[in-house]
Amino acid sequence: GVLSNLDSYVNAASTMLVHDFYRPWIRPQAEDAQCLRVGRCLVPVLLMAGVAVSYPVKQGFGSVFEAFQTFLSFIQGPLLALLLFGMLSRRANSTGALMGMVAGVLVAVLLTFSESLFGVKGGISFLWVAWWSFVASLLGVLVGSFLAPPPHPGDLTGLMMGRPNEEPRKPSKEAAG
Repeated sequence: GVLSNLDSYVNAASTMLVHDFYRPWIRPQAEDAQCLRVGRCLVPVLLMAGVAVSYPVKQGFGSVFEAFQTFLSFIQGPLLALLLFGMLSRRANSTGALMGMVAGVLVAVLLTFSESLFGVKGGISFLWVAWWSFVASLLGVLVGSFLAPPPHPGDLTGLMMGRPNEEPRKPSKEAAG
């Protein structure tokens, strides 16, 4: 149920904060036991932060679930477009990925806040936001991938459909950058 999801999210957030911020930036020599203590201390802090923001979120979105889904829709559509284009096209490159992600997130933000920005009555559902951000991202990836040179075919080994796991060659500058 809800509590099972909640404790999973809080534990995941605590672990992420310890491994991505505490250990690399604050205390690189921290032992596992110390990281565990910090993670355990972060759990109530994260829960209190969640309680503190729940009321304003509920006022702005109607429910915490809808707010969560809305924020996920900012990245779900664009990430799906990047993943599909990258798996199915030999043309995909970092320029296309960046353009696609920017286009998708921008469309998602504009559609999400369309009521306050453009006066659209009732706003737009997060489901439609995810769809149109996917479409915008796919177009951005397509355009961006044709503006820059494609990656060397050897760099694609094992990364996409139709490229068997053969002996990889040394990465090109495009793949390394």
